[in-house]
Amino acid sequence: MKIFLIVDSLGGGGAERVSSIWSKYWTNNGNEVTFVIISKGNELFNIDKNIKKIYLPSLSPYFFKNINRIWHLRKIFKREKPDLLISLTTGPNLLSIVANFFLKIRLIITEHTFPPMEPLSIFKRILKKYLSFFCSEVIVLTEDSKKWFENNCYAKKIRIIHNPIEVPIPSSDPLLRVPKKDSKIILNCGRLSYEKGHDLLIESFKFLADDFPDWKLFILGEGKERTTLENIISDYGLSKRIFLPGWAGNLDEWYKYADIFAFSSRFEGFGNALAEAKMYGIPCVSFNCTSGPKEIINDGFDGFLVKPENHVDMANSLKALMENPKLREEISNNAISSGDKFSVSTIMRKWDNAIQSKD
Repeated sequence: MKIFLIVDSLGGGGAERVSSIWSKYWTNNGNEVTFVIISKGNELFNIDKNIKKIYLPSLSPYFFKNINRIWHLRKIFKREKPDLLISLTTGPNLLSIVANFFLKIRLIITEHTFPPMEPLSIFKRILKKYLSFFCSEVIVLTEDSKKWFENNCYAKKIRIIHNPIEVPIPSSDPLLRVPKKDSKIILNCGRLSYEKGHDLLIESFKFLADDFPDWKLFILGEGKERTTLENIISDYGLSKRIFLPGWAGNLDEWYKYADIFAFSSRFEGFGNALAEAKMYGIPCVSFNCTSGPKEIINDGFDGFLVKPENHVDMANSLKALMENPKLREEISNNAISSGDKFSVSTIMRKWDNAIQSKD
C-alpha cells in the first residue's frame, strides 16, 4: 500500500514522534511510506533513509499562502496517486481535505490535541466543523476528544487510537548529557508553555524542597515560558535544585535516570510523556486534567492522579513517593506490568484494523 503522511514539520512535537513510529512500522510491513512536509525546518526525529520526503515550496506569509499550499498538495496527490492519505493536526488536516476534493483518495485525519482547548480562529473552527465530513475517518486519542467531535463536528466516523510508545525510545539530536546522579530525581518532559503547568510543578516542589534536600527536579523542554520559569525558580531560591536543561533527543537515558515522573499539564491531547514514563516503569504523579491522564494511569495502582491544577495535592502525592522507596518500587512494577496497552504492537494492530476497514 502507498501511504502518504501529511505533516506540518518533523520538529520536536508529540505528533511528529508518533508519525516516525507509524512510518517505521508500515515500512517494515511492506508498505511504501512518503512524508509530505508542509513547513521545512529542523528535523528532530530520525526517519529511515528509505522513506521518501516531499517538501512543499517555501512560501512568503501572504494572503494566498494556504491556497497555494492546497494547489501544491493536490498536484502531489494527483501525480503520486497514493492509496491512503493520513494527515496530522488541524492545519494539515484542513489543507488535505480541501486538496483531496473530487480525487476520491481515502483520507484519514488525526487529532493530537483536545479540540476545544486548541487555539484556533473562529474561521478555522467553522472549517473543522464542516470539512471533517469530507474525510473517511477521524482518529482521536481519547474518549473526551471523541465526545467533542461527536457533539461539534460532522465527521462520519470517529475512532479512538492511542499513541504508540516505542521502548527504548530511539535517540536523536540534540543529545543532552545526563548529569552525575548525586541526588534522587523528579523528571518532567514537555514544551515550556502555559498549558504544560510547569509553574504549578515548581510550586509543588517548593513545598517539599526543605524536607527532601536530596531530591532535585529536572524539566526537559524548550518554549516561550523559559524566562518566566527561570524567574520563578530564582525567586524561590531553588536554582540549585530545579533545572531547565533544554530539549533532549536522548529521552531513553533520561527516563532511566529518573526516580519519579511528575506530569503537570493544565490540559492535554493525550500525554505522550506520561505514557512514555509509565512504559519505563517510572512511578508517576499526574494532574487528572481534561483528556489523557485518566486513560493512561490507574489511580493508586500504577501511578497517582491528583486534582487538576492543585499544586498542594501534587506535592502530597510526590511526598508519598519520595519518602517511601517500597511504594515507588510497587508502583513501578505495576506500571511495567500494565504498559503493553501502549506498545507499538498493540496500537499498530488497531491502526491495521482502521486501515483495512471499509468506509
